[in-house]
Amino acid sequence: QQVAAEMAPFLFEHFGNPSSGHTYGRVCKAALDTARQRVGRLLNAADPAAEVCFTSCGTESDNWALYGAVALYRRRQLLQLQQGGAAGAAAAGALPHVVASEVEHPAVLVHLQHLRDQ
Repeated sequence: QQVAAEMAPFLFEHFGNPSSGHTYGRVCKAALDTARQRVGRLLNAADPAAEVCFTSCGTESDNWALYGAVALYRRRQLLQLQQGGAAGAAAAGALPHVVASEVEHPAVLVHLQHLRDQ
């Protein structure tokens, strides 16, 4: 009931884009910032503005998690390459290894195929 009560104004009266500069958007941005701070406190986030991201659906969440893991792997490879040496060069050429199975949701499998093709 508490969540429904908190959300009701944003389902029926405040529906602006929080990224916009107009009044409707500013009200929504303030509410979104408050929600981010609350979730950040629950998760003990050091910087909720940077660490708490809201997504629109499970597919978007899956994509962010997979892309983030692969991007982190690539950043580590780049650092190893910059540090030089044979180990750095070998590590830079290795592909990330992601384990998935046929029972994964199609959103996961399709995004993994996309990342593989990249």
